[in-house]
Amino acid sequence: KKIDEQKFQSSEMGYISLVKDPVLSKEGAGEKIVTKTILFDEPFKEAPKLLPSITAFNLDRDQEARLEVNVDHVDATGAKITIRTWRESRAYYVRVDWLAIGVR
Repeated sequence: KKIDEQKFQSSEMGYISLVKDPVLSKEGAGEKIVTKTILFDEPFKEAPKLLPSITAFNLDRDQEARLEVNVDHVDATGAKITIRTWRESRAYYVRVDWLAIGVR
């Protein structure tokens, strides 16, 4: 059986690393949000599925741990990933690995 090249899945992996980010490590209450843009090495034919994963973190031990990662936008050329803490939480280091799967 021949493979339909238009349906061939392709993938790309990468990561975002935030070390002592001034927003996420800020002292005090409130929501702290950082959005990072990733650009794919080669565009996909359409927006791929993007799977983020928190792979490492260092949070303030004197506060409750609160950390959230969201994919806010994905298109054929890249995506925006948002890392968020809230209340008194402080993040000194966050690493988010991601995997994009789609058609090229």
